[in-house]
Amino acid sequence: MGPLVKARPFGIFSRPNPIKRLTATLKARRAKALYQEPTSQRAAADRRFYRLVLPIVRLHCKLWFGLRVTSEVADKSLLKGCILCINHVSLLDAPMVAIALWPHQVHFLTLPENGTAPVYGPLVAHLGSVFTGETLSETRLMFRRAQEVLGAGDLLAIYPSGDLEPYHPGLLPFKTGAFRLAAMTKAPLVPVVLKQQTRFCINRLLGRPAFEVHIGEPVAVPHGRLSKEAVEVLEQQVRTAMESALSGQDAPQTGGAQAQDARKYQVDEA
Repeated sequence: MGPLVKARPFGIFSRPNPIKRLTATLKARRAKALYQEPTSQRAAADRRFYRLVLPIVRLHCKLWFGLRVTSEVADKSLLKGCILCINHVSLLDAPMVAIALWPHQVHFLTLPENGTAPVYGPLVAHLGSVFTGETLSETRLMFRRAQEVLGAGDLLAIYPSGDLEPYHPGLLPFKTGAFRLAAMTKAPLVPVVLKQQTRFCINRLLGRPAFEVHIGEPVAVPHGRLSKEAVEVLEQQVRTAMESALSGQDAPQTGGAQAQDARKYQVDEA
């Protein structure tokens, strides 16, 4: 028969860890701040910060990933207030897409965990990210923030697959959130793909690919209330455009000879 009274830790082991308590408190405060309406001063400061950071990140992406941009859209100013649908193949594909769409500001729809992370969390939070909601009130704020971004003429970036699959050459199954949001806001959908390339860059020295960001033609959203079938048609249109763009990528893992660089799109060396 065991002891009638359960032994309790004593001394320093009986006290809560103050560092863990402080860390948890700060994380909870950061999480709460993610869903607060930004003031006009905060929004202006975040926009200045975005324009300050992006040129620095551009140099890094050019050297590390050999970043190149191709576009089927001759005038990027026509992309105001659009929703970007992107394949999620790298931890750093967000800055690459932001560089490709410059001078537009791109707001990424992301998990709240990315905004409360100890190191890069503040950077994510101050670059204009829109955070997905876990409660009803947070979800409402997410939709309101998304509408504000699009209404201001900025771009909202969404990964339809939702999951990161590093260096995956194809597309994962899509979730419907991006297309339902487009049906609600009537914002055009722009297929954007990160294509793996074999040209030289630092990432190639590690046995990984260079990247090209390809911007496809916007897919218009019909007016009026859309049925479930109409939303599925939108999803298929975007998916077909992304698959078509990815079919021409020259990924290192294919093992084939490097394809001739016959460009039929506008090329921006980023």
